Amino acid sequence: LVRLDVGYSGLLLRWFTGYVERSQPAENGYQRLFVRELAGVFERMWPCSFQHPTLRDVAGWLEENSGISIAVPDVPYSDKPIPHFTHNGTGYQLLNNLGRAFSITDYIWYPLPDGSLYVGGAEKALFAGRPVEIPAEFSQGTAGGNSMTLPVIQSLRPGVDVNGE
Repeated sequence: LVRLDVGYSGLLLRWFTGYVERSQPAENGYQRLFVRELAGVFERMWPCSFQHPTLRDVAGWLEENSGISIAVPDVPYSDKPIPHFTHNGTGYQLLNNLGRAFSITDYIWYPLPDGSLYVGGAEKALFAGRPVEIPAEFSQGTAGGNSMTLPVIQSLRPGVDVNGE
């Protein structure tokens, strides 16, 4: 496993957990590593078919077959069965389709710092609503008001409120 912790003295936070997919020689006897997040296992095909599954059932199947822990929020949609769920694409596509299949408003999935995954509504995500202030001088470039380049900020995660928004 590869773990990357980012921060300052007194505030060091886990940013990334992944694995080395491949290694190749680099200059002066060093190795260049290609590191992928643990969710990279979902790049391959993940066909499945379930009768009357809940989100928790599908997450349990993914967890059992991938070895990755999957966090599902304790809300009604997590345990409400749907008639049928069939998928014949990649694991990424499967994860993307869960929100529509289970009628989850503002659905997201993302890797957590420990390598596990969160699947569910954004309002119940681990970092939902946490305030993060980013000084304007941290911006290294913007494009049309839609994107911004920043240095690594350990508290910047999916669902946080950045500068009050």
